[in-house]
Amino acid sequence: MHAVGNRIADQMGELLTAEARDSLQHAVEDGIRGLAKVRSRAEIALYVYAREIEAKLAAPPPDAVPPGPPLWASDIDAGRVDAARLVELPRYDRVEGGHRIPSPISLEDQSFFAPPGANESRVRDDVARLRSIVPTVRWLYEENSELARFFAALSDTALYVQYPGSGQLPPGYDPTKRDWYRTALAHDGIEITGAYRDATTQQLVISLVTQLRHAGRTVGVAGVDCDVDQLLDSRRPDESWHDHVLVSL
Repeated sequence: MHAVGNRIADQMGELLTAEARDSLQHAVEDGIRGLAKVRSRAEIALYVYAREIEAKLAAPPPDAVPPGPPLWASDIDAGRVDAARLVELPRYDRVEGGHRIPSPISLEDQSFFAPPGANESRVRDDVARLRSIVPTVRWLYEENSELARFFAALSDTALYVQYPGSGQLPPGYDPTKRDWYRTALAHDGIEITGAYRDATTQQLVISLVTQLRHAGRTVGVAGVDCDVDQLLDSRRPDESWHDHVLVSL
């Protein structure tokens, strides 16, 4: 009788283990499908963003620009921006020494950065052209919650623009020397990078990047960032599969 009981217990254990394995497999497959959807939406958002930038760069500098001065990353760092224009969100915390430090961002505007020595006249013209894309990029951001940042860098001036607007770029930052920029130049269409530390937050991100083109030549790179932690946290297998495993032990 004891042997029969052991045999039944073993059979039940195998059945429950199989159920737990199937449950986990389904959860993983759902996660993979979810990530594929995120990439598809990110590619569409990046396509719209890049085409909008190309259209602005192809046009002459506008006579009318949005009211007020452009938002510069250095002004955020120096505390010269009205605090009412800035917010602090955990996903944009800067990671230093294992600690998360709140970093202010602007959801109202994009921020600009130009490295020392950039041609001031050309930078001024490009900033004037790009300031008018804020409504488009803000809408894209609101419609794609998985995307942490929209950004672009221009080849001639190394002008860098990002939304949400933020500071905290490292000294000597040159976007045209970054791996994501080189990745875009090495591929046609939209390319995905490996995971890397974001220059602003030092958090792990994955970027989708693409070349900006005008008059048959590459004039820069545009991209979108996805936070690795957020992607994983939102798609971890449901905890219910774990209960199956405990029961079968």
